[in-house]
Amino acid sequence: LACGAGRETAALMSLGALVTGVDVSEETVVAARKRLPDAALVTASPGALPVELRRGRFDVVYSSWGALAEIGDLHEWAAGIAAALKRKGILFLYDEHPAAACLDQMLHWRENYFETWPLGRLIHALGGAGLALELLEELPDPNRWGRREVRVPGDLIVVARKP
Repeated sequence: LACGAGRETAALMSLGALVTGVDVSEETVVAARKRLPDAALVTASPGALPVELRRGRFDVVYSSWGALAEIGDLHEWAAGIAAALKRKGILFLYDEHPAAACLDQMLHWRENYFETWPLGRLIHALGGAGLALELLEELPDPNRWGRREVRVPGDLIVVARKP
């Protein structure tokens, strides 16, 4: 999800994976198609996957950096992922930490964390869709604010499995 211009899609394909890339931007999908003419690429919102992707056929859903920023309804997003996954399939989410998304370059709050997508809401949406949390990692991004800052989470990793 949020495959962008296809960099990660290309990397996964080079490892032998059969990949379907999804991005909300038609322009970005067109650029990815030029780079990866053999890839299956779909223009769709990560929060509203088309029915053909909701048939329980995927071993892994990888949600890439920037996907969460495109989500209006976390419950709809999580339900779409659960519908896309096979039994025992996993969601691997690597994205911006919601706290980092609320801070400016000087580490001042520019947005209200609780009005975005706080971790509790994200995890609740995944559980509500029937996905079992296996891993939650909050990582610093030392170069994010132009200086070595390790007191603030910059990245988020979530692994959840469909039982």
